[in-house]
Amino acid sequence: MYYKFLPFLSVIGSLCFAQNHFELNDISEKYNVNIDIATCSKNECFGKTTIILKDKNTSKIFPRISSDNFTFNIEPDSLNSKNIKLADEIVPFIFEDFNFDGYQDVALINASSRNSTQFLYDIFIFEAAEKQFLLNNGMTALVKENFTMLTVDSERKRLIAHLKSGCCLQITKEYEVISGRDPLMVYEFEEDTRDAENVVTKKTDFTDYKWFTKTTKYPKEVYYKETK
Repeated sequence: MYYKFLPFLSVIGSLCFAQNHFELNDISEKYNVNIDIATCSKNECFGKTTIILKDKNTSKIFPRISSDNFTFNIEPDSLNSKNIKLADEIVPFIFEDFNFDGYQDVALINASSRNSTQFLYDIFIFEAAEKQFLLNNGMTALVKENFTMLTVDSERKRLIAHLKSGCCLQITKEYEVISGRDPLMVYEFEEDTRDAENVVTKKTDFTDYKWFTKTTKYPKEVYYKETK
């Protein structure tokens, strides 16, 4: 799946080296988003942030979400305009049902990863009983452990991490979401193309509380023909 680039931020108040207030009404089908962020320079907003979500249908306002490392980039020429335009395709928010309970959750970009090739996120799950968004330590730890954001397979109810090591090793990990527990890895697939003539795959499944692994070697012309 793909996350949509969020092109504009509507601004209330001035942009300077002080607290800055933003209202975002088009980034979620369900929520309007209010942001107070500590610092905005010519091309970047960053620092301690408070985020409040408001249900578009009921106007219910949920308890605030706090982040010490939220960030997004803006184009310098848009500072004095009504709309602030993001300078790149870094998505600061991801709205998804990460735990498949029917409620939309939210992931916030973590600025500590901004100098890397992958951007990490803190995942906040909507807890229906408490009617608020709470940091999910297990899911957030998986993002940091795999150094990539998790994608959502809603049909199969799995969280998926796609990793690449060097030029030639690609890894896919799949996790089941279990209520009250951290996500459980149940599948891993490795594709190794370092050999000039062959592709080696390693598939590992967790079935009936046991791990089963199968390693297969294919001639490259056969493998790519079969996977097309």
